[in-house]
Amino acid sequence: MALTVPKLIEKARKEISELTGLELSSTVGALKDEKGWHITVELIEKHSTPDQMDILASYEAVM
Repeated sequence: MALTVPKLIEKARKEISELTGLELSSTVGALKDEKGWHITVELIEKHSTPDQMDILASYEAVM
């Protein structure tokens, strides 16, 4: 049985976070093409003070 889009996003978020060891910030997008689903998430690479100065990075998983 195929996974639903919310389940794919949840799986991608978990796998990217585990691989990088970074804290998730948000899901940026989900796009389907001939290769599958491209799930893009933002992770916090460095916490700063104030919080608005945190350094974020975008990562993409193809599912």
